[in-house]
Amino acid sequence: MPELPEPTFRANDRVVVIAPLGVHQAMGTVTEVYVLSGMHRYVIEFEDATTGVFFGFELKACRTI
Repeated sequence: MPELPEPTFRANDRVVVIAPLGVHQAMGTVTEVYVLSGMHRYVIEFEDATTGVFFGFELKACRTI
């Protein structure tokens, strides 16, 4: 089985959810990274304390000033 590349994001990274539909530019923090079916999954905690699980392609890094 081929090795996975390093995850795109790590715990405590700030990200913006860019997909799926229904989640519009929500900002949050990566709290956990795990592998499921050969792909990295990212648990995101949002500013209102709710959480969601996303693939890396559904996220982008949040730029801080």
